[in-house]
Amino acid sequence: MKFKYTISADDQLILARIQGSVGFVFFRQSLLYVWNHPLYKPEYNTIVDLSEANVNLRTLEISALIEMLVDRKARFNSKFTLIVTKPFEVALAMIFESKLVQSMPTKTFTNIEDAAQYVGSTKKRIEHLCRKKPMEVPIDDVLNFAVK
Repeated sequence: MKFKYTISADDQLILARIQGSVGFVFFRQSLLYVWNHPLYKPEYNTIVDLSEANVNLRTLEISALIEMLVDRKARFNSKFTLIVTKPFEVALAMIFESKLVQSMPTKTFTNIEDAAQYVGSTKKRIEHLCRKKPMEVPIDDVLNFAVK
C-alpha cells in the first residue's frame, strides 16, 4: 500500500494518490492526516486517485466517510473528485458520489484529464504538482496518526 499527497496553496488543490488494498480505517486516518497538515484548507478542491487501489468498504463505512467530509468541507462548497478505473471501485465510487453530491460538489472520473478539468485545472498542471511536491507517507504513520 502507498499513500502520496500534495497540497498546493497556489492552486487551492489537494491531490492524493492511493495504491494497493485499502479499507475504512486507512481512509479515515488518511483524511485526518491530510486535514492536520499546516497547508491544508477545507476550501481547497480535492482529487483522490484510486486508479491503482483495491477498495474494501461496506455501505455503512462509505456513509461514515461521507459524514466526515461533509462535517469538514461542505460549508466551503469545495469540489471532491475520485479517479477510479476498476469495475468494483467504480461501483463504490458511484455510491459515494450519489450520497456526497447532496452536500457538496462531487464527481467520479476514470482519468486525470476530466478530474483536472472539473476542479479548474489541467492534466499537465496536475502531473507537474504530483512530480514536484509529492509527500509519500509511511503507511504506519497514517494508520497510527492521532489528532493532537
